[in-house]
Parts: sequence; structure tokens; C-alpha cells
Amino acid sequence: MLYDIIIVIAALAILIKSSDYFVDASSKIARAFGVSEFVIGVTLVAVGTSLPELASSIAASFYKNSQLVTGPIIGANIARIGLVLGICAVIAPIIIEKRVFTKEGFYLLFISLIFAVFAFDKNIGRIEGIILLVLFMLYMLWLFETDILKGGLRRLFSNTGEKGLFYGMKMLKNEFSQNSSRAPDITLSFIAKQGIIIALSCAALFFSAKYLIPSLENLALLMKIPDTVVGLLVLGLGTTLPEMVVCISAARKNMGNMIMGTIIGSNIADTLLVIGISSLIHPISPSLLAIAYYMPAMILFTVLLLAFIRTGWVVRMFEGFALLLLYAIFLAVMFYFIKTGFLSGIAAG
Repeated sequence: MLYDIIIVIAALAILIKSSDYFVDASSKIARAFGVSEFVIGVTLVAVGTSLPELASSIAASFYKNSQLVTGPIIGANIARIGLVLGICAVIAPIIIEKRVFTKEGFYLLFISLIFAVFAFDKNIGRIEGIILLVLFMLYMLWLFETDILKGGLRRLFSNTGEKGLFYGMKMLKNEFSQNSSRAPDITLSFIAKQGIIIALSCAALFFSAKYLIPSLENLALLMKIPDTVVGLLVLGLGTTLPEMVVCISAARKNMGNMIMGTIIGSNIADTLLVIGISSLIHPISPSLLAIAYYMPAMILFTVLLLAFIRTGWVVRMFEGFALLLLYAIFLAVMFYFIKTGFLSGIAAG
């Protein structure tokens, strides 16, 4: 147990320090290229910090253990809103741009409902997995087209149809150059330096979480915590730590868009990308507890997220406390269900 405690402490220290470098480098690139912090959040930060969930879910799929696929994903989605957003809002009010969440928040709710519908018959097969992956690719395409390329992709296809592929690519290059002209200090060395920092910090986030999760599992088993809790709470909460430290660091720097972008982007990536890939490897069979309790709770937290951000486009301290309280209630009810065996089969995990 002492060895696992040391690993947990060391891994947490690396997570916190590497997240600071990650946030700084990401925000510099965002400002340099005229890309919003929200887009950086839903791409580099969100997908990068979802790698632990992806790795653990792929491993669980090869072992045909559905509970270690759906449990951590749903648990992480709930923890990001109830715990991470709650803590960040308590630290400082999270001010966000209205335009950022005109569609992204509702898309998260939409895909959460799709996930629940697919799981309703206790089977998420390969066809459903392909649909989830297509939805993820469409979202990323729309995101880059509307925010990063500023419509350049649409003009690429238009110019390609009129004057050929090479002309379309040339116009797209000019479009990107014009968008980047606002930052005259962009150089090859600048890009290389920030790219190396992002790559190293992302690797540190991934490997520290990789070693942190098994140690948390060992501690949970030594303390005789049920497998169901290991799936949702230990793995789910453990794989959320990278996003948590990134968001807390961003909260101290008043980067509200990056916080919300990381939370929404990570939930979208986990629901569509991780579940999609895992179900392609082996069909997923969610437990009755996941269908009857975890997923409705995930949808409820998502609805609350949309409600809070649309009240003046700021998540305030009292709303943060409310999210933390609801997350604590969610955990208390979960432990009650496990202890009493409420709903057939959940006590066995």
C-alpha cells in the first residue's frame, strides 16, 4: 500500500505541473493564430487528456469487460461537470462567450441522449460504434470549419469545383495566412518551442495518469471497495484528474472559455470517440445500474450545465457549490444502491 500511495502522490504532482505548461503553451498558440481558447480546449486539451480513458477502455474491450468501459466514461462525464466545473466556479466565476455555446452545449446534450438510446437495449454494437465515430468526425469538421478555418474549407471545395484542386488548396493556404497575419511574431522557432512543450506536457499528463490509475485501483481493492465503484468512481474520477488540474490552472488565470471547452470537448470525445472505438473492438453491454441510474444522472448534469451557462453566460460561485452538492448526492445514492442491491444485478458490478 505504501508503494501505491507514493505513486499517487508523485503522479498528482506531475499532473499539476505539466497542466500548467499545457495551458500556457495552448493559450499562446491560440492567441498567435487567432484561434479561440475554446477550440484549443476541445481539441488539444480535451482529446489529449482523454487519452487515459481511451487507453483503459481499449484494454477493457480486449478483455471483454464492459463495466470498465461504460463506468469510467459515464463517471468521468459526470465528474467533469459536477466536480471539476463546481470546483472551478468556486475558485473564480467562469465567464464565457455566448457565441461559444450557441451550438456546442446542445450538441453535447444531443449525443448524450444518443448514447443513452443506444445503451437502452443493453448492447452497443459495432454499427452504433460507427455512428458515434461519424458524429465525432462531423463535429470536429464543423468545429474547424466554422472557427479555425473561418469558412476556408467550404471555399476550398467551391474553388476546387471551379478551377481545380491545386487552385483550391492555394486559396485555402492564403485564407489561413490572412487569419494568421494578426500575429507578426509567429516564427518557426516559436511554433517548434510551443509544440515541444505541448507534446511533452501531454505525454506527462498521459503517463502520470497511466501510473496513477492502477495505483488507485490497488488501493481500492486493498480497502475492499466493490468493482462497480472501481469502474465509475476510481477509474472515472482518476481519468478526470488531468482535466481537473488543467481546468483549475485555467480558472486561476480567468480562462473561462478554455475551462468550458475542455469540459464539453472531453465529454464529447469520451462519449463519441472512446465509446465508438471500444464498441468496434467488442460490443459493449452496459449494466442495469448504468442504464437506470448513471446515464440519467449524466443527462441531468448536462442539462444543468446548459442552464447554468445560459444564466448571464457566467457560472457563479453558488452554482459551483450547487454542482458539488449534487455530485455528492449522486455518489451517496450510488453507494446506497450498491449496499442494498437495489435494481437486479448491480451489487455484482
